[in-house]
Amino acid sequence: MRTFDRYINRKRITDVKKYFSTRGITSDEGIRGWCLSQEIEPPTTNYFSTTEPVQPSKVAVPEPVKVALDESGEPEVWHVPAAERPLRKSSKTGKKTTRPKTQKKNSVK
Repeated sequence: MRTFDRYINRKRITDVKKYFSTRGITSDEGIRGWCLSQEIEPPTTNYFSTTEPVQPSKVAVPEPVKVALDESGEPEVWHVPAAERPLRKSSKTGKKTTRPKTQKKNSVK
């Protein structure tokens, strides 16, 4: 018989409770029954505990955005739209200097 932990690792199951809930098993007794029918050694830990504390969900509160103000009290505009920005000029690439070809001396014999 395989152990339950070995089965979970082999199947790469990260959330046991979710895995068995989608298969209609919502209790530890249900997992034990399923394990016996599949010839797997039942787990020693409880995955569906009845005294599970309910954790309140945290809502992310966005922080207020600080805007820099200029002398007149209006928000300072620092972003220039792409259409109004000047195009970047490509950097000049250095020209390769070619070595002057030397003439072959014809040796007359």
